[in-house]
Amino acid sequence: MKAFLFFLFISCFLNAEILLPLNDSKAQTSSYLCKYDKTEDSSIKVSISKGKAWPGVSLNYPKGIDIYKFNYVLANISNLGTLDQTFYIAVIDSKKRKTISSKKIKAGESSTIELVLKRKDDQWKQVNLFGMRTLPWMERLEEPADLHKIKSISISVENSPIDTEYKINSLNISGQYSAMKFPKPFFPFIDQFGQYIHKNWPGKIGNVEHLKDQSNRENLSPLSNSQFGGIESELKFDIKGRFYTIKRNGKWLIIDPEGKPFYSMGVNSVNFTRGTPYDSRENWFNISGGSNFLTSSKKKPVHGFYKGKTVTAIDFLKWNLDRKYGPNYKEIISNRTLKRFKAWGINTIGAWSDRSLYGKKHAYTIILQPWSRGIDSSNGHYGKFPDVYDKDFSKNIEQSILSLPKNILNDPYCLGIFIHNELPWGDETNFAYWALNSYNYQPAKQAFVADLKEKYKTIRNLNSAWGSKLDSWKTLLDKKYSPDYFKTKGDLLAYCKKFSEKYFKTCKEAIQKHAPGRLYLGCRFAYNNQVASAAAVKYCDIVSVNLYYSPLEIGKYSLPGLKQNSAPLIVGEFHFGARDRGFAKGLRGADSQKERTMMMKEYIESCLRHPGFVGTHWFQMYDQPVTGRVQDGENYQVGLVDITDSPYSLLINTLKKTIINSPNLYLPK
Repeated sequence: MKAFLFFLFISCFLNAEILLPLNDSKAQTSSYLCKYDKTEDSSIKVSISKGKAWPGVSLNYPKGIDIYKFNYVLANISNLGTLDQTFYIAVIDSKKRKTISSKKIKAGESSTIELVLKRKDDQWKQVNLFGMRTLPWMERLEEPADLHKIKSISISVENSPIDTEYKINSLNISGQYSAMKFPKPFFPFIDQFGQYIHKNWPGKIGNVEHLKDQSNRENLSPLSNSQFGGIESELKFDIKGRFYTIKRNGKWLIIDPEGKPFYSMGVNSVNFTRGTPYDSRENWFNISGGSNFLTSSKKKPVHGFYKGKTVTAIDFLKWNLDRKYGPNYKEIISNRTLKRFKAWGINTIGAWSDRSLYGKKHAYTIILQPWSRGIDSSNGHYGKFPDVYDKDFSKNIEQSILSLPKNILNDPYCLGIFIHNELPWGDETNFAYWALNSYNYQPAKQAFVADLKEKYKTIRNLNSAWGSKLDSWKTLLDKKYSPDYFKTKGDLLAYCKKFSEKYFKTCKEAIQKHAPGRLYLGCRFAYNNQVASAAAVKYCDIVSVNLYYSPLEIGKYSLPGLKQNSAPLIVGEFHFGARDRGFAKGLRGADSQKERTMMMKEYIESCLRHPGFVGTHWFQMYDQPVTGRVQDGENYQVGLVDITDSPYSLLINTLKKTIINSPNLYLPK
């Protein structure tokens, strides 16, 4: 190990590519469902069992390694399984901070994953930027690993529906890092229109006259005269006066209230505010004349630098709309947005959109996020998982539906209702482990223990089946307990199935009771498992999944453990950004607007061909602020329209052509 560290030190000055010896590391698997062997050829062979989230192996360096002077970590992986898999590589420091990259590798093939080593210390400290996830010149970045103190390098897959294997053939570091140079003076770096100052691009707004003139260049002629946005075709379906789904020749379709096939091309967050924190960053912006657009945020940020604080924000979008359309801009831009959508072929207003757009003869969806008591030991990016056994769970869902105006609940233009977003479903046994590791007053735990008592009758019978040494049912209830997976798998899965079905059944029944005729669109899965997928298919009218995938990946998508056409599916969120507008490309993206546009086109076309997908909803209408949105600092160039209310013309024109051609791909033959 000492010889290796000396070689690593010398190689930093020779700009050499060097091999990280796999046998010098202390390997450790991520779960008991994952095993590894070090082979004679110095590679590592990893075997994983189906269903476990993020199975993989971690190569640990207890004394730490310093890879700061390098640009890349390169992992050569062989996918030994029968399914294509997305592999993830992460470098992890002593504080467990990660820098991550991924790549899809086809079954039976080998490929190299390239991890770009990102740095916050040099690049952020030079100008002391904060409250934003990415720098204006970099990819997504929040708190990367300290490259001076790397303790482990992990290689894993997202989830596998079958038992599979892969092999880590080699691990290299390469490329010599050199710190970038900043423009001086750097501040302010945001102009009066909310644009990044230190970069130019075609169509960048330079003055108010240019801002106003842009609106005269749009073609707002509608693509279709269909009342609900359905497809004119020879196919005939029952006219029910509401949206519904049907499977024809193995392919799912939405049918609109007029009986026409309908592909839901939607856009999320169609609203007209884009605040970014101003406090402690006053010198970042040129806001001369814009003080009226400084406002105090209604909700405190949930992540990032401003978490839990009351924030004063500057809203460049509102300021631009005011200068462009005048003080009555809200009504003008609402109507103009609907005209844009009809001209662009967007027939659905997606989640988190301004309610002034509803009830104007354009299809829309509603998202509800009712508060519910969570399972104490659960965790997720947006909080704990709701406890479906809590006495108020059903009531809270019903009240959230009843809070909607009656004209929405009865509106034939309301396609359907999402309930929740990106809940932490975890793997197929998480609910059972969460329940058993909660306090004795947790309703989910009480329900699980009651089920076990009904099945086993005595604690002795349970101990015999589980291989446990519990002295009473009260001990099981009072104690935080994680049983052996292999001995208890049947009971764990049975409980998780019951829990998942209770969640979806409760949501479905609430919509049927208070909003009959509106489709239940599910919970917008970000990650899910076979148990959750089966429950969703049983109760949802359409299963929603937020899929930031490549066009190739989305074309092969299926719910875990199910066939592609097991249920109608809708993409609740997807996007592609680009790095040529002074800020980050988002969760999926490219280097240019041209490349971004082609990725969008190919993604939608893949979904149109897919036997399950009945819609794709883009996230989002407008770009996020360069300096980060208030709630969590996200600052991605992912809009159909930029912060100056200028549509991305290449993207929009390509979208229109894609939608015009969509019947040829979507409709069954």
